[in-house]
Amino acid sequence: MLVVDDDFMVAKLHSRYVSAMDGFAVVGVAHNGADAVRAAERLRPDLVLLDIYLPDMDGIGVLRALRAAEERDASRPTTDALFITAARDAGVIRAALRAGALHYLIKPFSRSALQEQLRHVASLRTRLDELGEARQEDVGQIFGTRPPGSRELRRAWPPPRPSWWNAPCGDAPRACRPRSAPRRGRCPG
Repeated sequence: MLVVDDDFMVAKLHSRYVSAMDGFAVVGVAHNGADAVRAAERLRPDLVLLDIYLPDMDGIGVLRALRAAEERDASRPTTDALFITAARDAGVIRAALRAGALHYLIKPFSRSALQEQLRHVASLRTRLDELGEARQEDVGQIFGTRPPGSRELRRAWPPPRPSWWNAPCGDAPRACRPRSAPRRGRCPG
């Protein structure tokens, strides 16, 4: 595992958490994005513990660079990523998901929270390695689909409609009106 954090003490602490677990080893530590990309190229870790805030590039950029290197070289083993960061912005979390992060822990977190996520990553990798052809049930377990009646995300789908949704057509944004829509009165449909 490669630990990437610009704070030397935090990187050391996370390395200790990892080393205390059976079956996990830290193969390298990097304190900026460029060193992280070079270390991942040289060491080929299974997993990168990655901070968002790095001095030269953000952790999302590091993960994208790792993914691009994997696409250029199909023989290269894939590296999974677990973000460990103080970044709380929903846009950053969304970007981490889109870049391919397996999970995202917000600092500060407990040793047990990190170790639980590491066990989950190991379990996921084992499950995928053992899986030949997947059934929907397998996919649901891997992607964490919740069974009926389980706790839902706070915000229901579909998202709330914008304020102009029921506005007269003349008040709705032009791009939202059909060409034939009247300038006055309610929008059709």
